[in-house]
Amino acid sequence: MIRNLIRKAHTCNDILENFSPLSSETDRVYKIFTNAVNGLLYPENGEYLSTFGECSSYYALQGIKKRMQAHPVGAKILQEKPRIRTPYVDFNKLRALSPNTFGKQYIDHMDSLNLVPDERPLVKHIGDLDLAYIFQRYKEIHDFLHLLLSKEISVYEEIEVKIYEFQQLELASTALASLVGPLRLSLWEKIELLRNGAPKMISLANKGKFCMNVHYEAHFEQDMEEFKKWFFSP
Repeated sequence: MIRNLIRKAHTCNDILENFSPLSSETDRVYKIFTNAVNGLLYPENGEYLSTFGECSSYYALQGIKKRMQAHPVGAKILQEKPRIRTPYVDFNKLRALSPNTFGKQYIDHMDSLNLVPDERPLVKHIGDLDLAYIFQRYKEIHDFLHLLLSKEISVYEEIEVKIYEFQQLELASTALASLVGPLRLSLWEKIELLRNGAPKMISLANKGKFCMNVHYEAHFEQDMEEFKKWFFSP
């Protein structure tokens, strides 16, 4: 199996180097349980939620793969496996783009929050390279969704983004964050989420483009408002 993965590697050598397959179904269930519990106890540590997502999302990832294969852009992404990290994206070139462009506003958003794309944890427990890539791609476009949805990284806004992601992707990790995350909110924030935040995210997710079938890199030089209008259109 490893030989097959290496032949298909393309831009996924770092994932292969990080590859740590689960030894059994018992191991998978154990990791799902322990990382779910630790994710609840230590929500500031994203590694727990990431591992929980890897170990619990096999069937959801299969569904995402089918949707990508059936779409011309999604199929191209699966074939080429583009990445949102060094050296595949020149972030300094994004900083030199016009202020109105998607790429410039993305890197300004990241810089303002002191976020570094290369620091996203690598997938390591998913043995199928296509599925591993899909989960890695999902993690790497997460910041794009924050920007397109005009959301910062507060607990409330992170939950809104997770609701959007769950509505489109049905990943277990997004479900856990959407259901458990609100426990950390104030009563007023919970009411606001139920009345406005969640319904708006669900509506946007239902009417907009399927986020995994968008080649974001091809839109870096596009006007941000034009891109957002297209992204959230049927």
